[in-house]
Amino acid sequence: MRQALSAILPDTNTATLSGAVDIIAVRSADGTLATTAWHVRFGLLKVVQSRERPVTIRVNGVEADEKSCRMVLSAAGEGRFVAGSAQKAPGVAGGSDEQALAAHPPPDWLSWEPSSRLVISDIDGTVTRSDVRGNILPAIGWDDYAHEGVAQLYTAIAARGFCVVYLSSRNIGLADRTKQYISGLRQHRAGGETVDSLPEGPVITSPSRMADALIREVAGMFYAGSLHAAFGNRPTDLGAYEAAGIPRERIFIVDKETRLAVAQQPQQSQAAAEHTGDARHSYRTLLASVEDMFPTVS
Repeated sequence: MRQALSAILPDTNTATLSGAVDIIAVRSADGTLATTAWHVRFGLLKVVQSRERPVTIRVNGVEADEKSCRMVLSAAGEGRFVAGSAQKAPGVAGGSDEQALAAHPPPDWLSWEPSSRLVISDIDGTVTRSDVRGNILPAIGWDDYAHEGVAQLYTAIAARGFCVVYLSSRNIGLADRTKQYISGLRQHRAGGETVDSLPEGPVITSPSRMADALIREVAGMFYAGSLHAAFGNRPTDLGAYEAAGIPRERIFIVDKETRLAVAQQPQQSQAAAEHTGDARHSYRTLLASVEDMFPTVS
């Protein structure tokens, strides 16, 4: 990723990039709140000397009490909670809110129920048509590099009550740009009159080697079976989704030609995982089966 940035955007120094990932919060029946990990990084353009600098945290406009929720920066500009804090976040309510981190565009805070039904989607190579180019081209103004029909399908899935979670292995410094890409993507349907956008959902960045742990972390916050389906583009995506308990018949692997394969055959080798299954679709053709594969969430 760093090499790709250097090749296309030679003036970009990843050490200067700032970013924060979105946060999923789930309130249990006893009122306690669990969240996904809070990751924020302040680059050199934001803070030159970052070590032990405090980070201001606000949720719904309410500033956190430093005694119960205190975050400081490391020498590398990464936020970390001080030992013994992070026990209580202020002003948390249902819905989609913002958590403001001083001197940085805020990530979204999405509060969901433990019974929510989730669909996981990789971004690079799954929403976009290529891992590397999907990282770079939107950064230089070329937004039309998404798989045909992905916005229409994901919109139909969300309309049936599913929550979509977007995952990316991009540098955290590109988190804000990645969210802008997801929220700004527009696709014309056949005929050109109707325009679809991707449904709202948290964008969480994590190194590829941590994808398995991240997906399991998300799964562990919800009731068993809440991860209903997933979309990816690599054999490693298939392995991570299956390890999180997503049924193989609802794991979809897409190639660069927008051909979707349903991972149904456990006996197939990992080398063949990118093109597994005997049921082939595209994002557009899968729409015909959306009612069966994604029954409306009550």
